[in-house]
Amino acid sequence: MKQLDKKGVIEVQFNWIFIIIAGAIILIIFFSIIDMQNDIQERSIANTIMMHLQSIITGAKESSNTIHFIDIPKTDIRFSCHSDLCTQIGCTSSYSIDNSNQNHISIEPIFASDLVRGKILVTWSKPWYFPFEVTSFLYTTTPEFRYIFYDSGGSAIEQLYEELPDKLSKTLTTNMSLEHENNYKVKFIFYEETGLTSKELPAFTEKLHPLDVTAINIKPVEDGIDGFGIVEFYKRANDQNKFELEGESFYLKEASLVGAIFAEDQNFYECTLTKALIRLSSIVDVYINRSETLLDYYSSVSSTQCEGGMGFGMNKLDTLKTNLAWPISLDLATATILYESNRQLNQQNDEMRNYYTCEGIF
Repeated sequence: MKQLDKKGVIEVQFNWIFIIIAGAIILIIFFSIIDMQNDIQERSIANTIMMHLQSIITGAKESSNTIHFIDIPKTDIRFSCHSDLCTQIGCTSSYSIDNSNQNHISIEPIFASDLVRGKILVTWSKPWYFPFEVTSFLYTTTPEFRYIFYDSGGSAIEQLYEELPDKLSKTLTTNMSLEHENNYKVKFIFYEETGLTSKELPAFTEKLHPLDVTAINIKPVEDGIDGFGIVEFYKRANDQNKFELEGESFYLKEASLVGAIFAEDQNFYECTLTKALIRLSSIVDVYINRSETLLDYYSSVSSTQCEGGMGFGMNKLDTLKTNLAWPISLDLATATILYESNRQLNQQNDEMRNYYTCEGIF
């Protein structure tokens, strides 16, 4: 009898062990299915956003001055652009969503932070003329990124503030006594400001990582914000709540200056600007060929004014081409020559079309 009882106990224990093992297997399968479903859902969301972005990037080439506000699940979109990895045909750059596969954008000029996070994706395209239309810049951001415009008494900074879409998190201020609005990144925009490295930052910026607090200082050289000038890039110092100068670059016309506002840093800005200058170089080739044909025609019909104007235009196109030779120099001396050639080309083109009834340079 005792032997039978012992056998029964063993059977009960075995049944419980079997139930525990079976239950564990069922739970593992259940949670595996959940993980698989989550993974499928995340990839589906990433693919949907990817398609939206790719459509907008493609559409930006066709329709400038367009703004899109896209509702998305809270997502991390990472952008990269490496100025030291540029070649004559483009730059190593890409974007990815929640660590998904990268989409390469080696020729498209997109200005963005390295991390775009939020439930609303904002894209804004703006044409870049130099002096003819070259390309459309695409600016990508989110309302959870804050842009603070410091107004020290000029109208230019107000103009830039008004230029940004209204739905963005933007602040126009005359002092640095600001409250935290729970943004994951903050960028300050200054205009002809001095002594930035000694300026105390708002206390709330100490709650953010130093790399998430950046600034630019715009120093125009000619024709204000729609001309050309210097852009200084700053980040918050690691050991104190003040700015630290990272370096400086230049802007060519307002569209590229707006790009400096949206770009992560100097490297990202110059990488994207290089893409645009590569595109400019190829378009200059087209206008040089066109001008050579028209110059031969005006010479054959003895049209002195048109021939002289086209010859002057070709000279300036050649100057552009020379200063866009690879590797392109991103310095103020090059910017000065490029901008002056752009200005003279535009003026000569207007004179030929409006006063001499000639075919224009472009």
